[in-house]
Amino acid sequence: MHVSSQSPIKLEALHRAMVRAGHEVNVVGYTTASGVNEQPLSLDETVRGATNRHAQLQKISGAAAGEYLATIESGNDTLHAALGFRGLSIVIIERVGGVRKMGLDVDVEFPPEIVELVPAVYPDFGVMMQQRYGSELKDPYPLITGGTITRAMLLEDAAYRVALQL
Repeated sequence: MHVSSQSPIKLEALHRAMVRAGHEVNVVGYTTASGVNEQPLSLDETVRGATNRHAQLQKISGAAAGEYLATIESGNDTLHAALGFRGLSIVIIERVGGVRKMGLDVDVEFPPEIVELVPAVYPDFGVMMQQRYGSELKDPYPLITGGTITRAMLLEDAAYRVALQL
């Protein structure tokens, strides 16, 4: 599986999702640019980032027929005022020469005291976690869920729902 990121969180999440869905894969990450803000702050911007990264991956990966290409782009949006500002992810998984599926996952609400810091103080929530809280991973979810949920868990579930459609 060729992935449009070298993020250990995304690589782990995609590997686990594919295995859960019955597709044994070796995951290889590539550096790609989203062409959008470091922290996408709308659904539209997140979709653009995902499709931009996936298009680059198709060009640089050299993937052969039957191999998989995958992209995860995470962002945030207030999809509805009653729901608050939430994390979201766009997942694209494609079997070269076969089917391509895309999914949207909307997750937990981000507290206002964290929201006001991005992008005003930090370029994205992951960098905020590293610089403000000393986290090794770019993962705000343990902070906002009391250590219950990680970004890898959320991304794995999102990718799993897409992988099941392949």
